[in-house]
Amino acid sequence: MDLLARARAWRDADPDPTDRAELTELIVRAERGETGPLEDRFAGPLEFGTAGLRGVIGAGESRLNTAVITRATYGLVRHLLATIPGAAERGLVIGRDARRRSEALAQCAAEVAAALGMKVHFLPGTSPTPLVAFAVKELRAAGGATVTASHNPPEYNGYKVYLDRGAQIVPPDDAAIAAQIEAAPPAKDVPRLPLAEAMAQGLVVDATRIEESYLAALLELKDGMERDHRQTLTYAGERIDRILKYMQQKHGEIAAQARTLADRGERVETEITATQTMLSDVRDVDMTDAIVRFQQLQTALQANLSTASQVLNLSLLDYLD
Repeated sequence: MDLLARARAWRDADPDPTDRAELTELIVRAERGETGPLEDRFAGPLEFGTAGLRGVIGAGESRLNTAVITRATYGLVRHLLATIPGAAERGLVIGRDARRRSEALAQCAAEVAAALGMKVHFLPGTSPTPLVAFAVKELRAAGGATVTASHNPPEYNGYKVYLDRGAQIVPPDDAAIAAQIEAAPPAKDVPRLPLAEAMAQGLVVDATRIEESYLAALLELKDGMERDHRQTLTYAGERIDRILKYMQQKHGEIAAQARTLADRGERVETEITATQTMLSDVRDVDMTDAIVRFQQLQTALQANLSTASQVLNLSLLDYLD
């Protein structure tokens, strides 16, 4: 199918009148030879991955819009119903941020899910992204979705998805959901149950109350972190104090050992000096006894030096341990 045929087919299946008008204008320009803008809108569908969907807001398969969210929600709900026990009753949490079109896109997602028989825990106002993940676990929902593009520039929007663990999707669920989206019918053929009617039937319930639990959990986490911080500082202070006392003790022991070794060295040096003096005074007498005594003193000095080195090394290692 060529570009114009694909664009016309998408436009005709788009449930959003504003997006249909935008595509009609681009199609007319393409028919006149200006195909660039239309090619950009049909450069391939937005890729669904572990972060869900994200793209520039606008009409066409390569943009983030009502038709894309409609088919994405269809694929997500079909996957949850097929893989998670009791998914319809456990429900899907849906929230949004304050970006352009977020409110309408979140409502679209809620209406699609409700039409497929999935209970929806709906957060009608703006909410922080982690709130949806928290609500999934707190409400034991089958999954969650929030319309947000996080830190991206204002021209973007997105569709972040969570499974029943409250965490973002991971393989192989991302590929399985992407396959369900690809197999979804054209957006105009995906059923939607108007929000007011869905709420009257109990298929969509206001989940705003979960915000109180979320704030309470944050305060508890904050208090716990402060308590842990204080305990860590106390333990660290006590540990440092013990180390300093131990180092002072070892310093005193090493100093005493050094003084003892110095005294031994002085005594050995005194004996060597005396022996050398004695030898210098000897002329023709028998030198055997003197030589033996000198050798004994040398051996004693070497032994003392070796012992001193070992003691100092061990003491320093113990000191630095």
